[in-house]
Amino acid sequence: MTTLDAEDTGVSEPRHPITKWLVFVGAVVMLAGLLFGYDQGVIGGALNGIEDTFHPSTFVIEIITSWVTLGALFGALVAGVMAEKLGRRVTVIWAAVLFTIGALIESLAPGTDVMIAGRLFVGFGVASLAAPLYAAEMAPTRLRGRSGQPSRET
Repeated sequence: MTTLDAEDTGVSEPRHPITKWLVFVGAVVMLAGLLFGYDQGVIGGALNGIEDTFHPSTFVIEIITSWVTLGALFGALVAGVMAEKLGRRVTVIWAAVLFTIGALIESLAPGTDVMIAGRLFVGFGVASLAAPLYAAEMAPTRLRGRSGQPSRET
């Protein structure tokens, strides 16, 4: 378990442990951000298999590729309202559920229409702005807003 000294932060507060829970929350937030970029990158490699299986037009391939971003647009708009009304944790859980549902729909898609619907669901799930908000709220007050560098106040 790692602790931060008052010397490390430049603040004269007692030592507080960085708990396993705090590390877990940080990992979830990093994963939430990683999923969007990973999904956008991986679809390029999957397009050959999609073309061989479904024989879609160029326009449909473009839709399959880009509709995660469209889902993310609407997901981000809805996530802000949900985070305020239901709380950050519940919103993050809903985002994870939507991402999982979208991934299942994509993997079981019998055609391009269902594949597109799955891509929208994945977009809704990866766009949750509630993950960084939740992490910010879980961070100890003395560490919020730090740049990662110890402050050297004189």
